[in-house]
Amino acid sequence: MNIANQWLSAGSKLNLCLHINHRRADGYHELQSLFQLLDYGDRIRLIPLDKTDGCIEVEWQPGEQTDFQIPPLKSDLVYKAACALQSQSSQPLAGVRIELEKNAPIGGGMGGGSAVAASVLRALNQYWSLDLPLAKLKELGLSLGADVPFFIEGRSAMVEGVGEIIQPCPLPERYYLVVVPNQSVATAALFSAPELSRNTRKMPNASLINDWQQLGWNDFQPVVFQRYPILAEIASRLEEESGFARLTGTGGCLFSPAPSKAQAEKWGEKLLKEAYGVERCLVARGVGAIIAFGR
Repeated sequence: MNIANQWLSAGSKLNLCLHINHRRADGYHELQSLFQLLDYGDRIRLIPLDKTDGCIEVEWQPGEQTDFQIPPLKSDLVYKAACALQSQSSQPLAGVRIELEKNAPIGGGMGGGSAVAASVLRALNQYWSLDLPLAKLKELGLSLGADVPFFIEGRSAMVEGVGEIIQPCPLPERYYLVVVPNQSVATAALFSAPELSRNTRKMPNASLINDWQQLGWNDFQPVVFQRYPILAEIASRLEEESGFARLTGTGGCLFSPAPSKAQAEKWGEKLLKEAYGVERCLVARGVGAIIAFGR
């Protein structure tokens, strides 16, 4: 399939639970986390350039997310992913402009940047006819971010280690309300927080998959709520409405499963009107797998 000039959906994720099991000597954290893939997120489009020197251009465009700062090219994850793949070829490659439509919250714990990096790797692998295997793409992805291999896999999964152990698992398709706060969270500071629990006992994957709401939690949540009280307040309001509230990733987005899309929208409308500190609410469908190319 020729994927040039098509909008490709990157998706996003929720950490239905996130347990930190161990901090390694190299400073990386080993985790056990149930990743729910969402059919919501940023989109990319590959525009061919009339060049054969491997020129890579990146263009950001506002979508549902309009408030963002475009990073310098060499620190842009889109560009870094393209360069990582380009380095795997010894032959001249066609120039390309990668257009990014921003929809997912920035720094919200939904993996928007990692999802885009994974989509760039998969799309350019096809566009440049490199035919690298999925395992190689995951290896390249892990060098870009811990969540990138999950998005390359493209299926809901239990993720362990530092993000490289991925066990796809069936999760029921359901809707989620995601509450986006107007408070950003400093992720790096959380990983070094002395009060962060780093010794959560591993649980059987099957148990967490079957009952993540009761048996699971997010080890970052108490730290985030202590440091950012407004997020604790929003979580309290979300739980009042839906009966459940949990942080995804390191935050600051919060989520709740919903019995229907209409009910999720109803909760979101009320929180947007009544809860202080809410920037926007979005409704996303949890899916087992995402069709990354063509939507």
